[in-house]
Amino acid sequence: MHLSEYFIRSALKQATILHQKFPHDARFSIDSRTLNPGDIFVAVKGSSTDGHNYIEQAIQSGAAGLMIDGSKREILDQYDKHLLENLVVIAVDNTLEALYTVAKAHRARLTMPIIGITGSIGKTSTKEMLGNIVKLSGRECYTSRENQNTKLGVALNLLNIRSHHDCGILECGINARGEMDEIVDILRPNFAVITGIAHSHLEGLGSIGDIAAEKRVIFKHFSSDNIGIINGDQALLAQVGYNHPVVKFGFKTTNQIQVRKVRVNDNRIDCIFKIYNEKHPVSLPHVHSGQLINRLAASAVAYLLNIPQSVIIEASKQYVQVQGRFEQRTLKNNKGLLIHDAYNASPESMKSALLTFSRIKTDAKKNNHSWRYA
Repeated sequence: MHLSEYFIRSALKQATILHQKFPHDARFSIDSRTLNPGDIFVAVKGSSTDGHNYIEQAIQSGAAGLMIDGSKREILDQYDKHLLENLVVIAVDNTLEALYTVAKAHRARLTMPIIGITGSIGKTSTKEMLGNIVKLSGRECYTSRENQNTKLGVALNLLNIRSHHDCGILECGINARGEMDEIVDILRPNFAVITGIAHSHLEGLGSIGDIAAEKRVIFKHFSSDNIGIINGDQALLAQVGYNHPVVKFGFKTTNQIQVRKVRVNDNRIDCIFKIYNEKHPVSLPHVHSGQLINRLAASAVAYLLNIPQSVIIEASKQYVQVQGRFEQRTLKNNKGLLIHDAYNASPESMKSALLTFSRIKTDAKKNNHSWRYA
């Protein structure tokens, strides 16, 4: 399932293709700084910069091709013709829309399960935990890179999924109304998770009820063949009628995936994971109770992917560290431990981090510092 010349031509029927030396399996990049040799550089015009100004850097970084706006073809005149002859150049009306078109065409032919993960907090952690479970099961999955969860990020990550992947796990983030609608139009997930609703992006999304409504749009294209996974402890998600099957996770006994008998002992959490009717004792190597919700969400999806519960429980015992999310860093010469939890500043996530910090047992002196940037 390569992104071949035939596929690109079929997806972009109105494109003008110059210097037709296509790579065998096209990969796309919009950043000349992180472009890998062999990528096709897509010159996207943003609010503050224009990718067409970085074509030379992209070529020097080893780009195998360029996708440019047709209205800017004259920009190619400043480059050596022999240099361009070794590249494919795709001229389109709008590079960003062309990239979305290719992503949608690629998604239409993917047959493995595609999982979308959204929520006010816990998206990245849940994604990484789920990826860890899948890998431990011996399957190969693709997980979206870092925090690439916008419409553009989702499109770029979809284009990296290949036939050897057993599933794709992509994070979906929104800041304003209508953004989820655009994301799921491209992603079309088979399963989708809402980790929870919290007070974040209120300016762009409105009230917390509005946030919940926007997050639920991830299920927009679902039918009886799709399954939604929701935080069953939150009424804004659980007390809603859905037109598709729903699996709930959380602390309440009404959830199909539960955590029970939670006890904080020393610097670990002992608890019982209940996955439908099976109970499993679990000892987690940390005291962050907020991470329990993320682990339950990941476990719910893994169960639906038919991963054995023994593998799910074994993976749940492993600590998955995610940058900026209660990330633990040892100071130089082992003179202390720094906990970095600066990524998400919602009241709920900060409360959870401070509570967890207070639970850590140590003979060392504790200092709690916070910074605010203008």
